Amino acid sequence: MFKKALVMAGVAVLTAVPAFAGDCKDCDCGCSKKLTKEQKQEKMQQMIEEIDARLQLTDEQKVQVAALREAKAGKMAAQKEKIEALKAEACKVKESNASQAAKDKKLAKIKEQKKAVKCEIKAIHDQFMADFKAILTEAQQAELDKIKQEQKAKFEAKKESCKEK
Repeated sequence: MFKKALVMAGVAVLTAVPAFAGDCKDCDCGCSKKLTKEQKQEKMQQMIEEIDARLQLTDEQKVQVAALREAKAGKMAAQKEKIEALKAEACKVKESNASQAAKDKKLAKIKEQKKAVKCEIKAIHDQFMADFKAILTEAQQAELDKIKQEQKAKFEAKKESCKEK
């Protein structure tokens, strides 16, 4: 459970940056391979370890951050289940024999529900980041901001390379 919490929390540490910048989903340019769930978890674990090392967390901070990450992982798992249930419901609607107008109405409702869940996910993430930053010293917060900027630049560069292909 602890490892899963660490993996889930890594996503939160990289706030505005999609967690798997190397996993190109928006184009068919062949610029990257799709990662398996295990590969994504391994990659996320590596990123968490690198971030923790760069922040030079104390033992006390590591315990506090681990608790935050575990709590967030539980909350995020519940939201992920909601999203998966809504996706399944949307598939059933699309495959149903209902009229197109009825399908469109139901799909619009599902889309709104998914949007609400995504807002809940953002709120969970924002709270985690506020709590996480509260644990850090000013120097560590500055380093975290630097890490986030580097990741954002890396993502943007990758995104641009996808567009060029």
